[in-house]
Amino acid sequence: MRRARPTAGRPASRAAGRPVRRAAPGAAVGAALGAALAACGDPAGVGPCAVTLSDEAAVLVAGTSGRAPAQVVCAGGDTPPALRWTSSDTSIATVDSTGRVTGHAPGQVRLVATLPTRTPARAELALQVVPPYVLVVTPSPLVLAPRQRAVLNVSAIPTPLTPPGFSRVVEAFTSDSCVARLEGAGTVAAGVPGSATLTVRLRDAPGVRVAVPTVVQVPRGWRLAIATVLGAGPSPAPLDLTQPVRGTITVVAGFDYAQVGPDGGRVEFRLGGQLVGTTLLGASPTGGSGPVVVSRTIDTAARDPILGPRFANGPQQLEVALVLPPVAGFPGCPAFDLSDRTTLPLTLANP
Repeated sequence: MRRARPTAGRPASRAAGRPVRRAAPGAAVGAALGAALAACGDPAGVGPCAVTLSDEAAVLVAGTSGRAPAQVVCAGGDTPPALRWTSSDTSIATVDSTGRVTGHAPGQVRLVATLPTRTPARAELALQVVPPYVLVVTPSPLVLAPRQRAVLNVSAIPTPLTPPGFSRVVEAFTSDSCVARLEGAGTVAAGVPGSATLTVRLRDAPGVRVAVPTVVQVPRGWRLAIATVLGAGPSPAPLDLTQPVRGTITVVAGFDYAQVGPDGGRVEFRLGGQLVGTTLLGASPTGGSGPVVVSRTIDTAARDPILGPRFANGPQQLEVALVLPPVAGFPGCPAFDLSDRTTLPLTLANP
């Protein structure tokens, strides 16, 4: 660290533009470089005292400790009272009664040494806490589908101030173990749809951490969708559903098999709220993902011998629903439902 020029009447501050000098990890946080003086009369008879601290910013590596030296001199050589130490932010750095400082997390704090006399004398030290390693975690943010797994890649990059032999071991935590659960070797397993935060931190400097926002959601590509509605005839063509529909139609829908769990499910077709067909689904043949296409032919002009037309002319809703049993979550977590449905409006105009 470099000396700072004292300024009368107040503690000297680091000159503008002057870089913070690096302090050796574990060495003294500051030296008695400038003067921050105050005097007081002690009711117990101790003469006027002055406390001196460094007035230049000092550097400490998170996860290490150093000592903030203070000099206290009282008139007549009297024995001064013990200093009281405080930190402006104990989440960044703490200081004990002896002036020993421990860095916890990157950031800046001010350490204050106070003489508990009638008019307290005090001095301040600016301290910057830096990480022993720069943590880089990818991918971030992390977006997963239910039951999907991904691997977090973590790098601990040393800096010029990294203490020799400082551990690179990291720990990871999740804010919601039902949404995202951490497994061995950096693997993240997705559970119920929702949001969580994964935190990766240095084991020996827990304040050095990286937060990875994590979202578990059903991908758009998994979603059930009506691909087309075909007309009748030897060469069916897609219908323009802004025009009235007559006679027989074929509804074609698709989704991804990754949405279907080991217990299978079914696809239901409805027109005007009436069930017109069901397609049963088994578990994915490959145990993974893949596109699935299902179709159903519907006679919109169907008639009941007694009740007459099954579907009334005019505006109607065509609905396709993917019905799946609830999927078990992680142990101790709720099950979740990946069922889906989609609708299309159309207008019937049968004779």
